[in-house]
Parts: sequence; C-alpha cells; structure tokens
Amino acid sequence: MFENEKLKNIADKHHKTISQVVLRWHIQNNRIVIPKTIHKLRMIENIDIWDFELDQEDLNMISKMNIGYSEIIDHQSYKTAKWLNQYKIHE
Repeated sequence: MFENEKLKNIADKHHKTISQVVLRWHIQNNRIVIPKTIHKLRMIENIDIWDFELDQEDLNMISKMNIGYSEIIDHQSYKTAKWLNQYKIHE
C-alpha cells in the first residue's frame, strides 16, 4: 500500500504522505482510526491530517482500490495464525 502509485499521486497533490492520505480517507468516511507507532516523527505525521481534505475524485479513486483483503496482513495464512499465537493476551 505504501508504494501504490495512485496513493502516491494523491499524496503528492496534497503535499502529504501516503499514510496521511489513508488516515484522512478513513476520517472523511467516518471510520475510526487507531494508528500505532512508537516513533515520535510518525506520531507527528499521524496527527497532521487536519489541514487538508480529499476531494471527491480522490475519495472515489481510493474507494475503488478495495481489493477485498488486507495487503498488510494475510488473515487466511496459517503463518499469520502461528505468528499471532506467540503472543499471550491473558496470563
């Protein structure tokens, strides 16, 4: 997702990063976002999404990009389940 040319073009148009565009898309579509980072610069970047709005063309283009699954994590893979099972939630 962070190398996607369409998202890069939208980000460049607004002088923002792809991450900021994605966060802003969620906000403008009334979705809750909980970005996670431990890096101060990324925290600053994540909060810096209130000085621009995506126009309808941007919103539509991003909406059409839905491929029906996450490119970040494969929820269907046994490797994902194995990886997640290494973390204890309860004692």
